[in-house]
Amino acid sequence: MFGRISDDLKHAFGHRYAGLILFGSSASGEDTEASDIDLLLLVDGPVDVGLDIRRAVHATDAVRSELPRSLSILPVPRSSYEANDYPLYRNIHQHGIAL
Repeated sequence: MFGRISDDLKHAFGHRYAGLILFGSSASGEDTEASDIDLLLLVDGPVDVGLDIRRAVHATDAVRSELPRSLSILPVPRSSYEANDYPLYRNIHQHGIAL
């Protein structure tokens, strides 16, 4: 499943695609049937949050329809993630799973 999601996002984002990281309860093993699947989408260059979220949702429509849970994709600039600009990024560095 994650390989397919990654491939779909690579196709949609092209050269801007820089990686995908599973985080949250799915990464820590504390997820339940009600949990969503949280993914951090690393992109090169600036992020237009609205446009890039729509692009990610559209790119993963097919796999979303097959999942029993919601899929949440958060696009962020790779440079900001690597700089640990926010507490969320520091937490993901410690507990996230690179896909």
